Amino acid sequence: SSGAIDIQSGAYISGNIAINASTPRLTNGLQVSKGGGSGGVSNTYNVANEYFHLGAGEYNSSGGGLFAIGFGYINNATYSPAYIGFKETSTGNSTRGDLVFATRSGIADAAPDERLRITSGGRLIIGHTASDDRDGYNSALQVSGTGGDDTSITIGRWSNDASNPALVFSKSRNGTIGSHTVLQGNDYLGVIQFQGDDGSNYHVGAS
Repeated sequence: SSGAIDIQSGAYISGNIAINASTPRLTNGLQVSKGGGSGGVSNTYNVANEYFHLGAGEYNSSGGGLFAIGFGYINNATYSPAYIGFKETSTGNSTRGDLVFATRSGIADAAPDERLRITSGGRLIIGHTASDDRDGYNSALQVSGTGGDDTSITIGRWSNDASNPALVFSKSRNGTIGSHTVLQGNDYLGVIQFQGDDGSNYHVGAS
């Protein structure tokens, strides 16, 4: 009567599976629908509106719990080649955490390395597992690495014309994103800083 399905350990389901959809469109896959036609999809975040969810009342009391989805070949393997997951950073109240992406560079059965993280504060971190305050800038985009390839950013344009790629800085006096207020004299439009490590922190050497 509750709508629950009890699948015994070791059992499996084969074929085309659909939840709340009369005809599965996938081959040997799982399709989930809310139904309802043009009004069937919500535009707000809450549990009732989710199509898929990992977790219930569990968490890692030591911190750092990982709710992961694996991808790729796992026949007789311990690890998946790639993961997307939710990494707990606090277990207080309803918890919070970061969205992490991991891949492995080799073909051996080894745990992938984290490549990218979106923190609960909205920062995008590439090449590291935590944000790093650089002389007052705890930047929204942070790229870290140990070589030329993983510490560089490339902007390219392929078009059969004379136009160029661009790095654009903009500044408005308006406090609302997307709105406009005229600037005043001596306002700074942008800055590029070159920082060096003094053994304990980063400091501006030139800008």
